[in-house]
Amino acid sequence: MPATVYQGVINVTDGLGAPWNIPGLYCDGTHATANVTNLNAMIQQLLTSTGPTNGQGGTLQFQSAGTYVFEGTITVKNDTGGTQQPYTIIFAGTGEGMLNAPILQQTTDADFFVVNNNPGGSEDLGGVVFQDLMLGYTEGASGQYAAVHVVGGSNSVNLLRVTFVNCPISAWFENSLGCTMVNCNTYSALNAGIGLQLGSFDNDPVTLQSAIETFVSGCQFYCNNLNSGVAVQIYGCEHLRMINTRITGYQQGIVIIAGEQETDTAANVRHLYFGNVSCYPYSTSATAGAAVVIQSGSSTAPVTEVWFAQCEFSPGTVDYTGAGIVIQPGTTGPINQIRFVDCYSCLWAGPGMNIMGGTNIEILGGYYSCNGTVTGAEPYSQSGIAITGAASGLRIIGAACNNSVYNLNATPPGFAPATQVYGVFVGYGASGVRIFGCDLTGYTLTGTAGVHITGSTTAPSNVFVKHCDFTGNTAAASVTTPVSNLQITESPGYNDQAPTVRTGAPANGLVFNGVTYGYYGEVAFYVSGGTDVSVTIDGNSTGLASGGFTLSPGESAVLFYDTLLPAPNFVMVGK
Repeated sequence: MPATVYQGVINVTDGLGAPWNIPGLYCDGTHATANVTNLNAMIQQLLTSTGPTNGQGGTLQFQSAGTYVFEGTITVKNDTGGTQQPYTIIFAGTGEGMLNAPILQQTTDADFFVVNNNPGGSEDLGGVVFQDLMLGYTEGASGQYAAVHVVGGSNSVNLLRVTFVNCPISAWFENSLGCTMVNCNTYSALNAGIGLQLGSFDNDPVTLQSAIETFVSGCQFYCNNLNSGVAVQIYGCEHLRMINTRITGYQQGIVIIAGEQETDTAANVRHLYFGNVSCYPYSTSATAGAAVVIQSGSSTAPVTEVWFAQCEFSPGTVDYTGAGIVIQPGTTGPINQIRFVDCYSCLWAGPGMNIMGGTNIEILGGYYSCNGTVTGAEPYSQSGIAITGAASGLRIIGAACNNSVYNLNATPPGFAPATQVYGVFVGYGASGVRIFGCDLTGYTLTGTAGVHITGSTTAPSNVFVKHCDFTGNTAAASVTTPVSNLQITESPGYNDQAPTVRTGAPANGLVFNGVTYGYYGEVAFYVSGGTDVSVTIDGNSTGLASGGFTLSPGESAVLFYDTLLPAPNFVMVGK
């Protein structure tokens, strides 16, 4: 290798002269097969020690004028001649950003660019860059093919200001490390296009296909074929950061399915962060059309540590009748540590969020209002947040489920109808649910309530509601027993109403508290008169035959008296 080596910038239409004698590419929409052969040859020479840059990579520059067509796959990999070189390949357009970017078009059903630059473990390329280009497929493309497909644990593939047009999959980081997608656009009119796919969907029991350390910023995913496609599909992924991104028009926005492979070796989904992501799906299907779907598969692979912050989820159409956000465990894979912080999920035909299972799920702040715009078949269909499975360890703190949203997209703009029947719905065996400091107002119609807890299927347990606002509601809380350990405390609109919970003495020796008579907060009861009266609280004798007594949630009392004589006077009041 000479002492001084210059980085090469090669105009692809010029090709490489002697001694390599590689013809240039045609940019007039012809010679698709020759373009594949010649571009692959140029790449190989840039990574070979006897090439024009002594194997130190280089830039392949596409002039902005014209269309380059290809019939086949362009492959970027290490030199196969025994002198593998770890240097960068840059595919660059000459347009100003995406304006006048050169068009590269795949004309057959195949991957367009495949990056497989890490067959030797540590001898990977320095990186591969695609910038200021427009990559597309001819009309009617289909199948699991990608414009940029990263496999084999390849490192540092960077997509900068790239526009993807009608690609079956625009970018597929299947088995990758440290890849980025910045200021890119995807545009799809296909029936089943995917904007970005991370990890693998196949059933390979040997190789874990996962995208690791992926960064996505400033991108737009757009589909104009309603009822079609997924913007971001995640099967195996660790440490994803997606920020300042917009999704519009796809049938589903972000779909996370870990452990799709039916084997214990399936790739995990963990450490994902979504910040300031807006998602507006368009769907003409009643069953598919959510902004976010989080689902574990049939393996033991988990979905864990997924965080959405300051994200917005709204429907583009009303045909889809489900929830805006769906959390659904599979048969064996756990879902754990899912957080929605200051997010917005409103105006859905179903609930704003449907939690069907999982553990340690947090909803901190945000708006979940004016959902249930269509009367659904399920009792939870018209809820802000619905817990409809055996989820545990849920924390809903500071959320607004208050049936009040100003809808700028309405004609004319104005406050949306108060369509939610329940602010928060808890049922189906959920446990360890904490609802704290939430705005649960806006339920003034008969049959509505700020919170609804039901044991009509499987009894929920350990549900704690505190410091929530129920003022002005027809009913603060509605409860269908059985429910185990429900407590509602320090919540205006419920605990400040001083309802008469019970008049008339309980049966002699009966253990009772507010829950016995359908009240789930602190109660005070008063006893007077009677004969041989005694009062015990939590098994301890008070030594008193009359007076006022207070029971906090979880406490109980027993009233003893002579049943042959008139019972004592008794009244219980909710606090």
